Amino acid sequence: MYIVHTFSSFIFFGHLSRCYGLQGKFFFRRRKDIIATVPRNAWLYKRGSFIPFYITAWESSQNKELISIEGINNRTEAELWKNTAVFGLKIEIKNYLKKERWIGWKIIDRNLGNIGWIKKIDHLDKQYCLTLQDCDKEIILPLPYYCLTKQSNGILETNLPDYYSYFLHSR
Repeated sequence: MYIVHTFSSFIFFGHLSRCYGLQGKFFFRRRKDIIATVPRNAWLYKRGSFIPFYITAWESSQNKELISIEGINNRTEAELWKNTAVFGLKIEIKNYLKKERWIGWKIIDRNLGNIGWIKKIDHLDKQYCLTLQDCDKEIILPLPYYCLTKQSNGILETNLPDYYSYFLHSR
């Protein structure tokens, strides 16, 4: 059976903005209103066609995201794909976009450790505002989209800026 996907079957995630290094990695510029991790099986849109691809590595730190794509192993190959749009199938990623599913999840930071449990989520212009429960205290935590590094098994992993340690340790 052959499945045909129309343009409306996809959701735009961002662009492979430029190449990084000699191993064929890309800087990824994500759509500002999506915090979800790009699915490993995604689609590139080039010359009017959707081309399936597999992300082999994804790294995030501060404002920068790097991705590696299977089959692109050097800078010469990568140059052919820079400035290409990245999409995901709506049916495969609809759960990524439902932020409400994070309620009850634990939030753990790379440097600060366990921060608390997510009680409520509000969406602001360029970030989420999480209400966290930690022991008997409620904490309001602004979470810029670029600070989220991983989401799985009821845990959100973050890499918050250094100044958050003062904010969180004063609780």
